[in-house]
Amino acid sequence: MGQYTIHEANMPRLEKKLASIQKKCARYGCPFEYQEVGEIFKGYTDLTFTELTENPALMVKGSPILRFAIIEVSGTARVGDWQFIGTIEHSEPMNIIGLYAQNVEIPKEYFTARPGCDHCKTKRARRDTYIVRNVESGEFKQVGRACMKEYTKGLSAEAAASWISLFESLIEGAAPDTTSYTRYFGTVEILATAISVVDTFGYVKTRNEYDEYNPDSTKNNVCGYLEHDKYFLKRAEEKGMADPETNTERAKELIAWALTNEEDYGYMTNLMAILRREYCEYKHIGLIASAVASYRRATEKREREEKARQEHAESSHVGTIGQRISFEVKSFICLTSFETMYGYMYLYKITDTQDNIYIWKTSKGQGEVEGVNLTGTVKDHGEYNGEKQTELTRCKIKAAA
Repeated sequence: MGQYTIHEANMPRLEKKLASIQKKCARYGCPFEYQEVGEIFKGYTDLTFTELTENPALMVKGSPILRFAIIEVSGTARVGDWQFIGTIEHSEPMNIIGLYAQNVEIPKEYFTARPGCDHCKTKRARRDTYIVRNVESGEFKQVGRACMKEYTKGLSAEAAASWISLFESLIEGAAPDTTSYTRYFGTVEILATAISVVDTFGYVKTRNEYDEYNPDSTKNNVCGYLEHDKYFLKRAEEKGMADPETNTERAKELIAWALTNEEDYGYMTNLMAILRREYCEYKHIGLIASAVASYRRATEKREREEKARQEHAESSHVGTIGQRISFEVKSFICLTSFETMYGYMYLYKITDTQDNIYIWKTSKGQGEVEGVNLTGTVKDHGEYNGEKQTELTRCKIKAAA
């Protein structure tokens, strides 16, 4: 039979029919197989659905993108040398031919043939007769319902009709179920839209800090643009929101960043899985939109680290581990403090007059200490954000001479 494109909403119903046909074929010894071998996405273009890879520019703005499964069906209603070709529904002045076997040219006389049977030679009123062909000799015959078994060893007219019904179902399956369907959006388009939305309105989570639904979330605004919501389009115009198409390259750069991320399993792996898809469902828009905020945080962090590296490029490790050293303090900052089972702990970052960086953890709170001398024991040499740091312990502070 070949390949057919079936709208995904029609698949559950069609699969039941395919399974039923497969069982019938097994009873009569007829080979029959089917499988889903791929997918394509189609957009609404000029009153029809067209494969987007063929005519992406023709798609009507804001129209739905739908997913279609590619089904490959193979088999033949054949027993021995005789193959079932199709049905003849007799009518005046022309018969209706229900063709099962593809790429077979039906002799013209069958389009006007009367309801007779070439096997039993009887001529009586029949609503339907059937066409069989000898695959060796190429001979065609028109037979009645009762005589079908002489050529198909029991393949009934009902079973033959099922083949015709299957073929018709495959053709009908390509038509979208307009009462219920899943809508898809281009992943790059979603991301480019999210960039424009965040540039204009900032990033807003779907739920606020009180776990309340936020109607002006980034996700809702992105959906509003994609669905051509008049309220949102008016707001976007008033705020001067950029056309998302101008952010296409930025969206592709963001995707490239996400796909090379090496974070642990969780949010980023979900995001990577979604961004690998060419088209995504409505339910994934929020996750895709969140990538804009994640990318900006990562970019800002990278810029801070680079700035720190540049500012402290002269920082060097001082002394050797276990050595007692002294230096004049240039700056003394408490980075954080926290409670432990042994009491309160303070973390200080210290810079000497040569711009070397020191770290000191102590249970003693310190007041104003800049412009003093500090003596401590080198505990370790480390590095943070490209900044070489000397960790100290057992420090003592005294006024500069």
